[in-house]
Amino acid sequence: MTRRIDLPADELQLAIPRAVIERLIGQGALCAAEVRCLDLASKQHLQRVCLCHCAGCAVPRPVWLAKTKLRR
Repeated sequence: MTRRIDLPADELQLAIPRAVIERLIGQGALCAAEVRCLDLASKQHLQRVCLCHCAGCAVPRPVWLAKTKLRR
């Protein structure tokens, strides 16, 4: 069963693959401040992606990002 969330008229409720979010943030096409995560796991992943992007991924990639591909 899908949960109904009342959204303002100018917002959409979407599911976007992690790789797409990572690519958009990596390209600078999307900023975390422009989205609202609907669950804790999504928020934590978005925070990690942002931290990696801000660090320029110059540091070794953490284990949790080992299987993801961030494109710059």
